[in-house]
Amino acid sequence: MTLEDLWRQKSDKELEIAARELADYREDAQKVIRNEMMRRGMVAPDLPPKVQPPTPPQPSRQKLLDAFRLTEEDLVANRQGMLTKRQKKMLVVAAKDEAVWATGFALIFGLVMYGILYILVQEGQIINLANGISSVEEIVLLGVTGVLPTFFLIQAVRIWLIYRRSSLAKQVMTTDGAIELEAMRLKYGVMVYQMIVGKSKFGLTPVVYNLLKTGNLCRIYYEPITQSIVAIEPIEKER
Repeated sequence: MTLEDLWRQKSDKELEIAARELADYREDAQKVIRNEMMRRGMVAPDLPPKVQPPTPPQPSRQKLLDAFRLTEEDLVANRQGMLTKRQKKMLVVAAKDEAVWATGFALIFGLVMYGILYILVQEGQIINLANGISSVEEIVLLGVTGVLPTFFLIQAVRIWLIYRRSSLAKQVMTTDGAIELEAMRLKYGVMVYQMIVGKSKFGLTPVVYNLLKTGNLCRIYYEPITQSIVAIEPIEKER
């Protein structure tokens, strides 16, 4: 039974009561009640105004500057589409740290998983490549011990190449709009913080994440090679 059918079965008295309490109903039900009253020639109430969700307070400009270790000179350069020397130095150091961490993790994880895969293949009891892979258990084991570490190694190479190119960083690009925050918990309790602005997605540190709210209007300054945010500036709404 549709919502229209439900209210078509109601009496005029029930419709009048619903009309007095129209704001208590969902938006789709409000329209159905009003349309049914008009169909019967009854005096239909106006639809209540839509309730706009409260606008979150804008983040502190100074706290954002402190979180990115920025000076006013840095921000002026970013507005002109350029990186300062100190920003470039911080960017390269951060890219190197990420590359070292990713490479170390991929190598250690890969050695362990490839070692397990080697043992399983040599024994031939669980994974026997000569006879082909037929069971779900073998597919899962091959995925965990072979495919997964290969994926991490490829990602490590990609991150390392980004680090090598980070020394070429000069320009800053911007994107404006209302931000959307995401926090994801990965395995072993690792948290990943991200921010979406339009079609762009950026990684955030926990400090910056906690300074922002979904719905904040911000201008994002980012370096295009590493896709790293170098500054965030609140945008004041026009009155």
